[in-house]
Amino acid sequence: MQFIPFSYVRSSDMDIHQLQCVIEIVHCGSFTKAAATLHITRPTIS
Repeated sequence: MQFIPFSYVRSSDMDIHQLQCVIEIVHCGSFTKAAATLHITRPTIS
């Protein structure tokens, strides 16, 4: 996994839903599991 420095992510570029998705992806370790946990489709999360 490639690290993206925080300076590339501005607060105005990310809403709370996107932040929840990122946190869940990291927690679950995969896009598919994160999407299932959040009850959304996989293409929506990626």
